[in-house]
Amino acid sequence: MVFAIWAITKSGVRAALRNLIRSFLKWQILVPLLAMIVYIALMVWGLSATGFWDASAIKITVLWVFGSALIMLFLANEAQKKEGFFRKAILNNLTLIAVLEFVLNVYTFSLWIELLLVPSLTLIVMLKTVAELRVKVESSYKVVDSLLGYVLAFIGLGLLSLTICQVINYPDRFLTIYNMRDFLLPVVLSSLFLPFLYIWALILTYEKIFVLINIFNEDRKLARYFKWLVLLNFHFRLWRLMKWRQQVSIRHVNSREDVVNLVKQSANKE
Repeated sequence: MVFAIWAITKSGVRAALRNLIRSFLKWQILVPLLAMIVYIALMVWGLSATGFWDASAIKITVLWVFGSALIMLFLANEAQKKEGFFRKAILNNLTLIAVLEFVLNVYTFSLWIELLLVPSLTLIVMLKTVAELRVKVESSYKVVDSLLGYVLAFIGLGLLSLTICQVINYPDRFLTIYNMRDFLLPVVLSSLFLPFLYIWALILTYEKIFVLINIFNEDRKLARYFKWLVLLNFHFRLWRLMKWRQQVSIRHVNSREDVVNLVKQSANKE
């Protein structure tokens, strides 16, 4: 908060924030964001009805929304390029890093240690990020990048060692129903979020195809027929649609017969 207040006093930061807010106020961003919020609210309501979610899970849910759901939403376009995108979205919550992050967050230090630790780690990570970017331009920054990497690794191992000692000495604090729920909640939320993500990726794919159809075909009536035929043939089959898009070059068509031949060129192939 101190850093945020200081940053806002800078005119350059204020201008950047205004531009960022203007960008987010566009309907192309607001509509999917609002739809996502409504969908997540329904997810939480459903989990609450089953007893799996309660008010104590608000923090984890908020962190999941900003740290996972939003990222997946804006990377949904990658589903067209990366095979197994949706499977990886789930597995990311079960990686060793995710498990270690969960274990490390189970225990907290006293307030004064946290107040020193969090800003220090934030500063080191920011410096390392800058160093990584500068290495591409000036090789001399490689020494700084390596040094900061070792510092972060040393601090991480230290924190992990302390946490493991806590788990061994006080297992009753770690092996609880609430901790198990907190660990599984991001996985459950991500799994339930996949249908929404799938539909969003499908919409983005159709949008790209329809834009190309409009570009290459000035006959609006024939273009509409082209779009309807694509929808009727592929509807919710995202993978088949993407395969067809890769195999077929969308171009100018002269008749409905051309459209039928183009759409059905691979639409019904297994």
